[in-house]
Amino acid sequence: MYGYLKKARDPYTGQWDLPGGSFEFGETPLEPLHREFIEETGLTVTKSKLLEAVLKTVPYLNSGNLEATVHHIGIIY
Repeated sequence: MYGYLKKARDPYTGQWDLPGGSFEFGETPLEPLHREFIEETGLTVTKSKLLEAVLKTVPYLNSGNLEATVHHIGIIY
């Protein structure tokens, strides 16, 4: 699947997803876009445009088979 990565950690272990990650302290919204893309794909972002910001809460069973919930804030470029 072009542009997608197979996730290795909860809550999406084994599922296909777009590159992404978390903010580090003090980062602007564009900094994690560039950092995560390089880390996960080896590619450099040369042009970006903010499309949308979305919120999603996902319940799942973690690696200890316990119920957990993760809250995502997705900034889509």
